[in-house]
Amino acid sequence: MNILLCCRLRVQTMRTAKELLESRGHRCALVAWESASYLRARLHEGGFDTLLCAETSVLPHRALPVRTVYLAPDYFCTQRFPSGSVSLCLIAHEQLSFDFITHGIQDKAVRVCGVPLPQAYRTALPRVDSCRMLGLRETQPVYLAIGDTVSLTVLKSFVSAVQSFCPTAQILLLGSGEVRRNGWMRAFTAHENVYVSDLQSSFPLGLSACDAVFMPAYPAFVCAAAVHEKPVALLHTASARAVKNAAFLSGTDAAFSGKSTADDVSYICRLLDSDRLRENMIRAQRKLIVPDAQTRFLDHMEA
Repeated sequence: MNILLCCRLRVQTMRTAKELLESRGHRCALVAWESASYLRARLHEGGFDTLLCAETSVLPHRALPVRTVYLAPDYFCTQRFPSGSVSLCLIAHEQLSFDFITHGIQDKAVRVCGVPLPQAYRTALPRVDSCRMLGLRETQPVYLAIGDTVSLTVLKSFVSAVQSFCPTAQILLLGSGEVRRNGWMRAFTAHENVYVSDLQSSFPLGLSACDAVFMPAYPAFVCAAAVHEKPVALLHTASARAVKNAAFLSGTDAAFSGKSTADDVSYICRLLDSDRLRENMIRAQRKLIVPDAQTRFLDHMEA
């Protein structure tokens, strides 16, 4: 297949899809959305037979002369789809099927795929090696926190709660963008055991090194944590997307979402000391993830 991948914001989702498709020899090109006319021109000029996107805002309002696939990366469906524009809709969880059908997608076009993850997110490394590469001590607890879309006030509350409930814990704070990370380093320069690193390059290592993950409710990160059987607490954020995902994830017990950051940290500390609480969350996470999501995605794309 010749596939054009188009996105506005879901760049990581599209990069993952491109990685998987190219592993089976498909020709792929990833472009940023500019306009409907630009999209049609790229499809025509590049000789593509398939359009893949992960945002409803990218979907054209008129049907295209190529197969159009929507990879739904979230645990909710709230937007109406342009009539007749989607040939195939790949969703993250069986429970969402009815929502997508009632929002305009034909029953036969809806397929449960799960959340495809890049190989790096699925690969576990020895904890001692991961800690060493990140500059952490493997003998002390490691709390991994993803700070993108989280306010500095929430992050400060998180760091304070960790140092109160688990003084020996090391905090690995991951974020995108050098400006953001530099701001964190200035904010936490007086705090011991706080380490700041790049989200893209350090997340796979952090998964192998950490004891628990604190993050906004973004499915790819939560599913990656679930694959590695890491407890997850959801940090509060202003992102509407994360808030909607959090409602699903906390409702299925695959992640914990307290009323405050201190609640999140307190619960995770208790969970790490309780085999029963830990197994309950791992059991819920197993129901959430689709172990063969990558294969399902490729098979549906090639069907």
